[in-house]
Amino acid sequence: MTSAMLEIRGLNAWYGESHVLHGVDLVVNEGETVTVLGRNGAGKTTALKSVVGLVRQRTGSITFKGKDLMGLPLHHVAREGIGFVPEDRGIYASLTVLENLMLPPQFTAGGLSIKDIFKLFPNLEERKSSQGTKLSGGEQQMLAIARILRTGARFLILDEPTEGLSPVIVQRIGEILKTLRDDGMTVLLVEQNFRFAKRLADRFYVMEDGLISETFSATELDSRMGALQTMLGV
Repeated sequence: MTSAMLEIRGLNAWYGESHVLHGVDLVVNEGETVTVLGRNGAGKTTALKSVVGLVRQRTGSITFKGKDLMGLPLHHVAREGIGFVPEDRGIYASLTVLENLMLPPQFTAGGLSIKDIFKLFPNLEERKSSQGTKLSGGEQQMLAIARILRTGARFLILDEPTEGLSPVIVQRIGEILKTLRDDGMTVLLVEQNFRFAKRLADRFYVMEDGLISETFSATELDSRMGALQTMLGV
């Protein structure tokens, strides 16, 4: 049996006086790829940021491998083996691809070597001396993912990884995530691109107005397609 890596129970979150999350419950088991679906403003990004400590006004419970993350300093979360790829990718424009890759330390054992990264992301090897400002959106997304893999993280959190990317790059990102899943990586993914997400996820959560409205497995997907397409506008 698989064991839960991440458990979120009764999570509430605020930005100032704005109450964004209203008691979110979510579980990601080891080795799973789990996708959170929902329209803009549903609270998906806030949920991810709450996990890694970027939202400080929160109540409820967030545990990772049984360890409480709520009281953990922000800079310690990565040391637990959690890697976060934000929607804006966080690439340092003045640094080269190689410098961006080398910037974060290896927090845990098992991080990919530069050689392994270039094997998985051949585009980055071709652009290793290019500055961040010279990269396309797709190359920046690949770099953001690759940089996390070097740290040794085995739990990958991605926020809208296909946003604004061409269909060819979206397909390549999907292939990379499938490779990581096959290698045992656990992935929590927020997506609006339902066609992309449905090819990857083992389970789905649907978020509306700061709440999880439903959850279902990949085997139940076909029976829910009509309702999901209406809800997500696809």
